[in-house]
Amino acid sequence: MQFVFKENISVHSVRSVVLVIVIVLGHFSPDLFGSIEKKHYLCRQNYTMKELTLTHIILIYLVAVNLLTFFLFGIDKWKAQRNKWRIQESTLMWLSVFGGSIGALLGMRVWHHKTLHKKFKFGVPLILLVQVALIAIIIYLYKKP
Repeated sequence: MQFVFKENISVHSVRSVVLVIVIVLGHFSPDLFGSIEKKHYLCRQNYTMKELTLTHIILIYLVAVNLLTFFLFGIDKWKAQRNKWRIQESTLMWLSVFGGSIGALLGMRVWHHKTLHKKFKFGVPLILLVQVALIAIIIYLYKKP
């Protein structure tokens, strides 16, 4: 049985987004709740919480900022429907710039919010493209001998 909110936002779609985030955290980060040694199948080595690398910290940051952005889009939609004080558009856009562009796109899609505003409709995908290009350049320069 599937429960449906207003605007056809289903519990199932929100649960799917949360499940993907949990899978990403589970596969790419060490045990966040202690220093129990854990065999990581990608690295084929044991590590503990003390060995948290910069890559893991960046990944955790990106997941957190995307979750925040995603749910702020939903909260802003909820506030808009009830004529309450809203989250500023600049806040939503800056969260996208600081790494939350995937969460913003998912929030726009799931919550059906800000989809007609040109600066969101074209700006958020453009921000994501720039971020992906920057990551590709950094990886290229880092791996260059």
